[in-house]
Amino acid sequence: EEDENKVVFQSQAMGIRLKRGEDGFVRVVSVTQSALGSSIDRVGAIEPGDTIKEAAGIDLRSPITNSEWGEAVTQIRHAPRPMTFIVAAGPERKSKQESSKPASSSALPPSQNVVEYNLSKTSDGEQVLKSVREYRRHHSPERLVKSPNHRKY
Repeated sequence: EEDENKVVFQSQAMGIRLKRGEDGFVRVVSVTQSALGSSIDRVGAIEPGDTIKEAAGIDLRSPITNSEWGEAVTQIRHAPRPMTFIVAAGPERKSKQESSKPASSSALPPSQNVVEYNLSKTSDGEQVLKSVREYRRHHSPERLVKSPNHRKY
């Protein structure tokens, strides 16, 4: 059986992004850390890659359709707080739990493992992760500003 745990959201702001995958299961895309003084108040472990098994009493253990997902999102947003999720640890959290053993010397320093992502929406409303590097390459300010020394009088 999968490692499942409860996450209780006390605040209206949840600080997580969820996505229904093509397989019909709902997973965590990103998590904002709840810092002291932030509007996010939640208790329990939740990380990107985790699978949502239950949200605000809605059973998400079986695949759901896109329209069922739309209804679920509305119910989650309007559910009274505190609201409970049941979450199954995704591959990232499982590997972290296993890596509490000493790491091998071949592991890269953490800075080389970090990839930033931006969320953007495609025309059909799917949320897509884009690498920030790729985003900057296509939206760099240098491309938009013409250098004044291009013009000769």
